[in-house]
Amino acid sequence: MDNYLHNKKLSDARDLIKKEEELVSLEMTKQRLVEMIEKKIMTTCVGSIERFEMALGHLWGRNKIRINEDEGELRAVWSELRKSILDLANLQIRNVRKEIEFYSVELDLNSLDLGKVKKCL
Repeated sequence: MDNYLHNKKLSDARDLIKKEEELVSLEMTKQRLVEMIEKKIMTTCVGSIERFEMALGHLWGRNKIRINEDEGELRAVWSELRKSILDLANLQIRNVRKEIEFYSVELDLNSLDLGKVKKCL
């Protein structure tokens, strides 16, 4: 009987370790998903800003050391607009982090299962 209890305790301990490893793995998968989404949001915003700068940067003297008054005014407008776009991207990244906390995420190399919502707002 002692052998049975010993084996049962070992089995229970193994099961507990396995469950803890699965939880860690799921949390790492969720973190990986968040990081991928964050990168995509920032790439979209920074890429869009760059395209605007390439197409319209001449209006505010992009890459010029000396600019005239009109270029200076447009540069100030562009700087404020650029900051606003990046602030919005950062806000959306924070929102994604909060939103994903409501889901359990499991990685399947062929699909992504976000599972059921844990709780509602």
